[in-house]
Amino acid sequence: MGTPRSVRPPSPHVPTGLPILDTYLRALPRGLDSYAGCRAKCSLLRALLDTNDRPVEWDGVPAPVRALMTDPPLASAWIPEVHFVAVHCVLRDRSTHDSESLQELTFRANRHLTESRMYTALTKVASPSLLLRSAGFTWGIIHRGTSLQVLAEKGRATVHLRHPDHLYDDWSHESACRGFVAVLEAAGARSVEREKLESRAEMLSATLRWSLA
Repeated sequence: MGTPRSVRPPSPHVPTGLPILDTYLRALPRGLDSYAGCRAKCSLLRALLDTNDRPVEWDGVPAPVRALMTDPPLASAWIPEVHFVAVHCVLRDRSTHDSESLQELTFRANRHLTESRMYTALTKVASPSLLLRSAGFTWGIIHRGTSLQVLAEKGRATVHLRHPDHLYDDWSHESACRGFVAVLEAAGARSVEREKLESRAEMLSATLRWSLA
């Protein structure tokens, strides 16, 4: 899927015994401490945890990640983006979610976020194209250290999500793309299809098409 990811030298990550989490953290320069300037609003984490209805096995889960999952900060707080991605890895490693069911979970969490007052106000006055064009701005409200560019026209849009190397993996890129689908559907788009998804170490590029009928 897209350009193969570059080979990186080993990071100082200490293995946890969780294969998906370990694979993610080994690709980062400093494991869980990587990219301190990249942050996410805790509202994203809370939406994910509120949507999850399956138990988690805690063996091997690093203390900072477990603390986020069991006692998350206020929705308005900023949390490390690496830790937020790590939560998804833990759910895949230590719950009964497989890759696809967790994608569906994150999609439902994104749909829940589109029901917020801000998005509801926008969807009343904005077409899907216009709403997606504003996604770069709204992305900046809930993420720091990464950037989103959207080129949208009637019924079609291309998004470019840029970030430090390996901050997001292929699974995270797929999840982000489905998040864009949630935004489009909230604005009334129908039959949303992904024409292309290119996943690289430093960026996601995706093209989406939809209709209004």
